Amino acid sequence: MALDKSIEIYERGEALKKHCEALLGAAENRIEKIRLDRAGKPQGVEPLDGE
Repeated sequence: MALDKSIEIYERGEALKKHCEALLGAAENRIEKIRLDRAGKPQGVEPLDGE
């Protein structure tokens, strides 16, 4: 395989990796944890990371 083609494929892979990381980060920011009251019933939600 020619060096130019190898570099092109590598750059495409890097671009796809960055795109996927951005999508994953956005999805992680939307995940919420269900908050329960003392009786164990759902009371609401909060960010998964506790912020």
